[in-house]
Amino acid sequence: LPYLVFPFIDLSIHPKLMILNKFLYFLRIDCMAIGGVMAYLLFNKKKSFLNLVYSKWFQWVVLLSVLYGLLFNVTLPHFHNQVYSVLFSILILNLASNPKPIFNLEHSVFKYLGKISYGLYIYNPLAIVLCINFCNAVFVSETLVYNILLFISSITLTILFSAISYKFFEEKFLTLKPKFSKILSN
Repeated sequence: LPYLVFPFIDLSIHPKLMILNKFLYFLRIDCMAIGGVMAYLLFNKKKSFLNLVYSKWFQWVVLLSVLYGLLFNVTLPHFHNQVYSVLFSILILNLASNPKPIFNLEHSVFKYLGKISYGLYIYNPLAIVLCINFCNAVFVSETLVYNILLFISSITLTILFSAISYKFFEEKFLTLKPKFSKILSN
């Protein structure tokens, strides 16, 4: 976004613009706007856009582009986050609204992870720190085995913490939800 807002200005000689540039860079409002544009196009049923996005070949191109970009750590100068935002928005649009997506996330494992997703979000940093400390105590240096163990143990511990939290804490609050979700009036 800063390259669109200040394309021909040397920001290093304008301290206030440098601050604004950094603020805009980390705000990522452009990426959120891309999601908003996708939602607008879906909500207003823009047929030509949806026909393109829902086509099998286009879904495969987007999916393979995302996988290639992530697997090979592809970074793009100036528009890296925006390009990935468009690609991920198209994937999400297909998963959420396409009657015939090329892949489907409707599986009992994913549904369960969705149910405990608040805990996944909250406990993930704690699980990572605990697993890093454990791996550092077991291994002398970072090796492939270290990284694999760190990855697997972090995910496992996050899911374990989240499942326990959901069962013994969150479920109790969710049973109270109906009492507070209705507004009674005369």
